[in-house]
Amino acid sequence: MNSNNIGKIIKRIRHDNDLTQEELAKELCVTPSAVSNWEREINTPDLDIINIISDKYNITREELLNGITEQKNICIRKNKNYKINKIIIIYSIIITLLFICLFFLYQNNKVEVYNIYSENHIFLTGKIISYKDKKIITIRNLDYLDNEIEEILDADYSIYIDNELIYKFGDVSAFIKDDVSSTINIKEYFNSIEIFIDDKIDSEYIKKDSILNSNIKIVFKLLNKDGSIKEINVPLLIENNKDYD
Repeated sequence: MNSNNIGKIIKRIRHDNDLTQEELAKELCVTPSAVSNWEREINTPDLDIINIISDKYNITREELLNGITEQKNICIRKNKNYKINKIIIIYSIIITLLFICLFFLYQNNKVEVYNIYSENHIFLTGKIISYKDKKIITIRNLDYLDNEIEEILDADYSIYIDNELIYKFGDVSAFIKDDVSSTINIKEYFNSIEIFIDDKIDSEYIKKDSILNSNIKIVFKLLNKDGSIKEINVPLLIENNKDYD
């Protein structure tokens, strides 16, 4: 029996179980002074008490008698703490990397939406949808607000961004002048227009950080029945779509 270490082991058991000397004495049916004497190595518990300690606190009688538990428990605690800290560090790294990946994924897939409209001779509404690598323009709900012209022979329109032609539909210059048998109602013409552009727009034309300042316009050319061409410039106004903020 290693009497020098039994007291240390009993004290360690008491601390590990958050017990006072009085509480441990009560569990072992001894006096607090007896526990104090053991821990101060004045004397040692008898074999009956050692058996009770062994059964209650999951320690073999041999470990208690040989005085090896303290060092063993210290090693176990150190290894356990090392493993716990290692797991915490690994999980922290994984969570950090996950947040970084989600951030870049969000940035790469972020969509910015802008409303476009006109208050000129022609009413229209639409949207600019801005992805990382391309832009989409949709324009619809066109209505001709002037009563100056009711019918035309033909028409075309072109879209410019910062004076760069990016899209054109139709060509009044190709109209056969002799073919004047049919005319087009101008309001019906504008009502029928729906514009959807995605692969025609280079991302350099509209940059995300300056899209609200882009100069976008539609130029309509209307071929009148007398052969003259009326040109209408429609600047587009752009504003943030608050639903996507």
